[in-house]
Amino acid sequence: MEMKNRMENPSAVPLNSEWKVREEAHGNLSVGKRLRRYFRDYCEGSSLIGFRYLGEKRSRGERILWFFIILLSIVLSIYYVVEIYSKYVENPFIVNMATRESPIFKIPFPAVTICPTVKTSKNYFNFTGAIHRLLDDENITDEDMRYTQYFSLVCDSIDESYKEKLPPNKTFTEDFFDSLDYLKPSFSEVFSICQFMGHDVECEDLFVPVVVDEGICYTFNMLNREDIYKDNVYYYSDYLQNLNHTNWTINEGYPKGTGQNVYPRRALLSGADNALEIYLLQRTQETDYLCLQDTEGYTVHLHTPQTIPQLKKNYFSVPLDTSVRAIVKPGMMTTSKEVKNYKTMDRKCYFTDERFLKYFEIYTPENCQLECLTNHTLEMCNCVNYFMPRQNTTDICGNAMSDCMKLAEISMKTREIESQLSEDYQTSNGCNCMPICTSLSYQAETSRTPFPWRDIFRAEKTMVELLGPLELDKKMHLSKLSIYFSSDMFLQMERTELYGFFDLMSNIGGILGLFNGFALLSVVEIIYYISVRLWCNYQLHNDILES
Repeated sequence: MEMKNRMENPSAVPLNSEWKVREEAHGNLSVGKRLRRYFRDYCEGSSLIGFRYLGEKRSRGERILWFFIILLSIVLSIYYVVEIYSKYVENPFIVNMATRESPIFKIPFPAVTICPTVKTSKNYFNFTGAIHRLLDDENITDEDMRYTQYFSLVCDSIDESYKEKLPPNKTFTEDFFDSLDYLKPSFSEVFSICQFMGHDVECEDLFVPVVVDEGICYTFNMLNREDIYKDNVYYYSDYLQNLNHTNWTINEGYPKGTGQNVYPRRALLSGADNALEIYLLQRTQETDYLCLQDTEGYTVHLHTPQTIPQLKKNYFSVPLDTSVRAIVKPGMMTTSKEVKNYKTMDRKCYFTDERFLKYFEIYTPENCQLECLTNHTLEMCNCVNYFMPRQNTTDICGNAMSDCMKLAEISMKTREIESQLSEDYQTSNGCNCMPICTSLSYQAETSRTPFPWRDIFRAEKTMVELLGPLELDKKMHLSKLSIYFSSDMFLQMERTELYGFFDLMSNIGGILGLFNGFALLSVVEIIYYISVRLWCNYQLHNDILES
């Protein structure tokens, strides 16, 4: 009869959950039994794989079996999710090869800095002779004594016992640079012939003098000092200054539509016939062996146009009467815009607008390290070395401070190593000179062959008439340097996200879905059961009690 009434009036039949609530309301079920019944209700309707078998009224053995199967799947899914997240945190980036090659005219020809090993013209000053007179306690003029003090900072000799006999000057005046400029070999005594991209070019149109850690050198294709240094930095005379306006930045490259006449100069083609060729001179009697570290001739460094070179750290030699070829392979690393959203310590690089430098307009790791050494030397010695950037009020360290400057450099290197080994490198006392996110480098493979320039020039009668037979035989040396790109195209590298946020969510969701059938709606379902549905059941429970 009751079944017949239910069939005739279906609305009189309560829903399953409502029926259970009525039973709980009229019965005296404990809280534990109510929670178990509510959990069984969730299991029967859950979208998670295997949970409905826990809610069925089956044997205890079956439910225990399914409990351990579900527990195992949860443990495995948590393990793999933690692995994916750890990989995302520790190494969120990947470096890939570009999908296509780039032409070499997209990047500048490398800046070339050349330093003669001859620092003085013996017509004006003989450094070795002055040292010998000092050691032999012979008379030396005040002028030669002053010059000896100056060049004791420029020339690194093996035996430095002579420095004890020099007057201990803690600082030098601007006469230091005036003297180096006056005593250096003239431009025509260093450069003979220059060619670029197959065309003869006046060497003075290509090279400008620059002060570096090797003394006065000459550089090609570097940016103007106004583009490299800040306005408060003092620089000597017209050094590192040319009339060319730059059209290039490391991030944007050359503007679209620019032609061949751009600065920094760029090579349109590769190969030896499109090289920068330089013929370098040196007179035999000019060699000063107390100011010679390695090989007679020249030291050369290839670098980016916005970087101040440090030739005591990186160079290759061009010996006398030798032809040297430097075959350049460029390397460029770019960084996607998405990477900029990460912290600098996570991506391990700086964008150019993120790192402020006191002396430099443009951030590079090399400029940053030079500034760090400058600050550390100024802090310890109250002066800076002659090649370091400085303000007009900052003193130049004299010969009496050479030990202090060496100690400052050693101290800075030690502090830098300790800070890099520390857990929090960015907030430590180190230089914090991380790589630049968009970087350009030049790797050079060099080869040397004897240069029979005397025989070649003798065959050229015009050269014999120009130089004279004695010049060809005894009094001079000639070296040739050729620099060119190895290929018309090069492959860039790109730093991109290994896992973006949505990639991370997709991977985690795939793992949870594979092991548990877990989806985003599963989270909504769980929240619904522990909030809205639970509240509704509570209200229904109270309504039944009142009725």
